[in-house]
Amino acid sequence: MKQSSRLESPKQHGGWGCRHVLSLHWFRDVNSLAAKWAAGELFPSSHSKRSSSVAIQRCRLPPNQKSTRRRGHMKRRKHLKRRKTTGKRPANRQARNKDLAPRTAKQYFAKSVEFRDKWTRVTHVISRMRTDGISLKRASREFGLSTSTVIRLAKPALRKRKGRYAAKPTDKLLRLLVIPTRKGLLEIAMRDSRQASRVGEYWAAVQKYLRTGDASAIEEFRRRGITDASRKRISLLTNLEELDRLASAGVLSFESLYAGVT
Repeated sequence: MKQSSRLESPKQHGGWGCRHVLSLHWFRDVNSLAAKWAAGELFPSSHSKRSSSVAIQRCRLPPNQKSTRRRGHMKRRKHLKRRKTTGKRPANRQARNKDLAPRTAKQYFAKSVEFRDKWTRVTHVISRMRTDGISLKRASREFGLSTSTVIRLAKPALRKRKGRYAAKPTDKLLRLLVIPTRKGLLEIAMRDSRQASRVGEYWAAVQKYLRTGDASAIEEFRRRGITDASRKRISLLTNLEELDRLASAGVLSFESLYAGVT
């Protein structure tokens, strides 16, 4: 007698385990499953619901076969996890991005004039704390900033000890500085406070030469260059004739050390 590949009614075999039996394509040999079912060997009547669930777990799908039912279930789960995105960002996220510290010259110039002025004063606060060892509150007050603004924008350059903030020996804050060249003033982006300090020392030497005629400090920079944010080596102008020409044109002033504010 030919055995049917379909299972009998669940009521004929206890009713409980049959509902949880998966489709027959999970098993390699359908005929053997039907034979076990007819002989009562798959779910013996003496077994409890717990033993029936153990038997179901043993008759799982082989690793080399995939279930279309499970694959469809996973697709639905992934679809539910996807977040619905819209064209506009939340207002609070936009406001937060406006106050992000710039890391490149492109990001710096994309900010408003007010933010650029604020950012320059923030870097002044950190430099003042480092060189003179004053407190964050005092340095922020000198440059017209609140301590919370300095902490929010320049937190990587600060460290807190015993409840007080102090400037780290070095920092990676972006600074846009100006140096004189044969063609005029050149704006450079720097992300190393040590390189920025070297530029400040160079400008001090240039101003000393223009006031007193003493070029000894400039001579120290003949073989000393600087490295910008892109790690490009830049030589400093030490030719006295070129410096005199630029000074007569009115382009050499210590106020022009920082660029991009206006």
